[in-house]
Amino acid sequence: GVREVYRTILDEARARRSPEQAIIATGHCFMIDGQTSEESERKILGGNLHALPVSVFDEDVAYVALGHLHRPQRVGERESIRYCGSPIPLSMKESTYPHQVLVVELEGAALKQVESLRIPRTVPVTRIPGRGAGAPDVVLERLRALESLSPELAGWERPFLEVAIATDVIDPSLRARIDDIMADKAAILVRLHIGGTGDAEEGTPSLPTRSLGQMQEEEVFRMAWEARFGDPPPPNQIGMFHELIDAVRSADDEA
Repeated sequence: GVREVYRTILDEARARRSPEQAIIATGHCFMIDGQTSEESERKILGGNLHALPVSVFDEDVAYVALGHLHRPQRVGERESIRYCGSPIPLSMKESTYPHQVLVVELEGAALKQVESLRIPRTVPVTRIPGRGAGAPDVVLERLRALESLSPELAGWERPFLEVAIATDVIDPSLRARIDDIMADKAAILVRLHIGGTGDAEEGTPSLPTRSLGQMQEEEVFRMAWEARFGDPPPPNQIGMFHELIDAVRSADDEA
């Protein structure tokens, strides 16, 4: 269906344009092999089951500007088909790759070049530890060493902070101690993970187990299916699951 929509529109564009005019297409699409960002995107109609092939856009289309995926990327290794990506991190997971705008230069009906302009990050996004999760004492010491809040620091300039702690000891006071430390710090604690320990790497335990609220709907569905039937869910079941999720969201929006 989507292929037919693009075919109809592009045929109309070809009939109307003059020889020196370029055809530019846009789309809010999930393309095959598209790289998603964790925690801030949801798949469209079951992810790859309904992902579009690059062949939807013919070679005579000079440039295709795509939306939906937050990570900047080419599609099918074609310079002319791109996700520019989100201009700012929309989750803590998106702080690790560059954000940009793309300047597209056309020459007649053809693409000449694409230039990436990095977007300055006015608000730092940091994590303690930098990867994995740390033991409570190590993390608390790192938090104490953070810069203190100063009167001249505007609220919107304060860095965002994610903290991951790995411990097998239940300590009800841990969150309160973290809040006390952060009370006079410049950083704003926006996310805190506390979970069990795993295999240590360079003296730092691995990431804690995620809670149900931190998981995507499809992850929960896959885990429940495998627990019940022993095998991963087939593609048609994943597709029907996402159709159900979309129907529920639509009903909520109408309500």
